Amino acid sequence: MLVGKSTKVEGLANGFTIVELLVVIVVIAILASITVVAYNGVQQRANNSARLNEFNQWRKLYEIYKVQNGTYPTMADGGYCLGTGFPGAKCRDYLANNGNTLTELSSVPLMDKLKTVATLPQANHVPINGTVGPYVYYGGGWLQMTGVFNGGVSDCPKGLSYTWDDGNGRLLCYVDLQI
Repeated sequence: MLVGKSTKVEGLANGFTIVELLVVIVVIAILASITVVAYNGVQQRANNSARLNEFNQWRKLYEIYKVQNGTYPTMADGGYCLGTGFPGAKCRDYLANNGNTLTELSSVPLMDKLKTVATLPQANHVPINGTVGPYVYYGGGWLQMTGVFNGGVSDCPKGLSYTWDDGNGRLLCYVDLQI
């Protein structure tokens, strides 16, 4: 019903106009979207913090092994999962079945060696675009521990070096350990 020159919605207290209701709805929608974006950023930072904590626990475990045995655990050249309980029992490219896939089964000998010096760290196991990590590569007298994080080129945590990102949030950062 038209009253004077403004349109009122009947049945509402104080007779709000349709324009006023739309403005309120738009403001609520904007606030909700800001909240969702802020929450996602906080959640990503929290996941990265948990991943870095786990990565550092594995690094410390390697150092303890070296102190007790005089060297890091020796393994055949190749890649190994650090931990157990990964999706599909794979810590790298668990959605694929190719040469890049790293499995828990192939990592059992390494886990058995590391268990001799301390309890193995508990894993996060939240995948990022098909990769969970962490994992380690042995090759020609060196080993490289790699962690998987959310982010891009400049987002590797302090003390880790950038190795690769897929442009969709999956970031691989590493540290070299000298054998």
